[in-house]
Amino acid sequence: MRKFRFLPLLVAGAFVVGACSDDNGTGTTAGDTPTAAEQDALLEVLALVGALPGVGSFDSPAAAGPQAAPQVDIDYNYSDSCPEGGSVNVTGKYSSDIDPNNPTAGGTYSFDITQDFNGCKSADTDNTVIVTVDGDPNVKISGDITIGSSQLDFSGSLSWKGGIKWSSDAGSSGTCAIDVTYNFGTFTGSGSVCGESITLD
Repeated sequence: MRKFRFLPLLVAGAFVVGACSDDNGTGTTAGDTPTAAEQDALLEVLALVGALPGVGSFDSPAAAGPQAAPQVDIDYNYSDSCPEGGSVNVTGKYSSDIDPNNPTAGGTYSFDITQDFNGCKSADTDNTVIVTVDGDPNVKISGDITIGSSQLDFSGSLSWKGGIKWSSDAGSSGTCAIDVTYNFGTFTGSGSVCGESITLD
């Protein structure tokens, strides 16, 4: 069973590729059907936005002295290198009203982020194939995560929607629609990537 993670900082689960499904994202699936290794490499590319700088956690140290709980708003506009070449540009906004002096009081993280892939290359986990990914037009990550008084008290959801163009060094190529939603209340998710159904638990 192959496992993948989107936003590994936030999503504690595994994506499992299953049976085919119809496209319902904003992109289009056409061309060659990715092999298992190519699907693996494609999902490795999609996970590259995983560790967003500035995103807090319950393990963050509290600021010294009494302070008002600020609303944190971070605008993203940066580029990162891909494992085998190319880049991914990340733009958008992350915000939080969680008090760093009292994180167990809870609050909400909000995300509105866009991934733009520019010749982004990654291998599958067994290093048998390399895929190159460009946006078609991009992948948007959006939603809210609300945390209650404990680390296990979650609600809200995040969605990944959009499309990519891909090619592999094995000679295959195509376009992929992406439409995946993860529910933080049930810690489950579902959707489709490249015409294949995705489940997360």
